Amino acid sequence: MTVSDSALGADWLGVCRRAVTGLEVRRVVERELPALVCDLLGVKPPALEARLKAMGRTLGPPWSEDYKLAAEADFAAMLVDTRK
Repeated sequence: MTVSDSALGADWLGVCRRAVTGLEVRRVVERELPALVCDLLGVKPPALEARLKAMGRTLGPPWSEDYKLAAEADFAAMLVDTRK
């Protein structure tokens, strides 16, 4: 599967998800997610990193990069939704 095939599949999944659930779908480049969350929260990157580390300490292992990205995506989704 090529990158373009993967992107096309993700686009179609987004279209289907919106059609079924009515929820807006936003795609964010992974490396841009921390900056987006910082902007939405109104904090600097060290403050976001501190929040994520605190979450990891509270929740315990495993707290890998995938979990951090999922938490950032959750922050972004909740904050974007409340600003409508």
